[in-house]
Amino acid sequence: SGKLTVDALCSEFNMARSELYGFFKTNYGENPADRVKSIRLEKACSLLLDTSFSITDITEKIGICNYNYFSKIFKDNLYF
Repeated sequence: SGKLTVDALCSEFNMARSELYGFFKTNYGENPADRVKSIRLEKACSLLLDTSFSITDITEKIGICNYNYFSKIFKDNLYF
């Protein structure tokens, strides 16, 4: 379906969830769900800085359909 999910990653890498979790912890220091969230937030930051899309459009483009959830995780992950 083209969506970035843990299940899609398992399928793409032909790994069981437990194998995928071990791989991500070893290589990225975080679990697959947190890594997916990080990728989505990085894309959101890029779109916020480089486009004139609305927040609603950006949340839809990165695969987060709930604005309140996006707002919470965005604020929780600000590092500056």
